[in-house]
Order: sequence, then structure tokens, then C-alpha cells
Amino acid sequence: MVSGIILTSTVKYVIGVGMAVLALPSPWLGWLLTSIGGILGISVWVYWGDRIQFWYIERSRRKGGNPKKFSKKNRWLAKVRKEGGLPVLALLGPTVISLPISCFIATGLGLSKWKIWQAMSLSVMVWGAIFFGLLIFFDIDLSHYFRHIL
Repeated sequence: MVSGIILTSTVKYVIGVGMAVLALPSPWLGWLLTSIGGILGISVWVYWGDRIQFWYIERSRRKGGNPKKFSKKNRWLAKVRKEGGLPVLALLGPTVISLPISCFIATGLGLSKWKIWQAMSLSVMVWGAIFFGLLIFFDIDLSHYFRHIL
């Protein structure tokens, strides 16, 4: 069960939190395991996000096409950067967007991997503190909500 929580947290953090709330007796252990899983996932996705984008550009060049400088994707990335950039992606990444997608978008913005890793990891730990802090400090039982979702 522990490895399932960690592996699920690497892809969809909120589902990993739900599994931890439902299966683990200690919220502190749940926070630790989901944070480890989220940070592990961020490490993998930030590294592979850069590699996948490089592979995609090289593949399109080999096929004879040049990546468009003013494509819809590039315009959308410029809009994301202008509207909030990395802070917004880090805020929404673990909960609303999945970690892989938010990491791919962040690497597409051309930011340093270290900054992306820091912001996303901090976001995962803060969201974990919010979810598990509700249980620890305010005795709000989230298992009722997660049972209906999962």
C-alpha cells in the first residue's frame, strides 16, 4: 500500500492523498509518503519533460518541417507566462492539473529545471500540509470526501 501511495502521488497527487487518508493510520506518515511521491514525480517529469520536447523538435526537423515560431502552442505558452507563469502552474499543478502536465508546461516556458523543481516541490509540500493539516490540527475528517471520489 505504501508503494502504491508513492507511485500514485508521482502522477496524480490528490489521488495519492486520498489513498493515504483512507489507508494510513497516521496523517504525518501520509504527508511524508505523498510528499516523497510528489517530489519524486516532479524530479522525473521535469527531467523527461525537457527530453520529450527536445525529441519532438528533432523528430519534426528530421521529417523536413521546421517548428513554427508563432504556432498556437507557442502563443498559448506565452499567454501562460504572461498570466502567471510558474507560480500559477505550481499552485494548480498538484491539485487541478496533474504533475506531469504542469511540469511539461513549465519546461516549455524555458525556465530553469532547478526553479521548476523548487516551486513544484514546495507546492506539493504545502498542499500536503493543507490536506493533512486539516486532519491533524482541526480534526476535519477528509476520508468521508475521498470515499465518494475514490
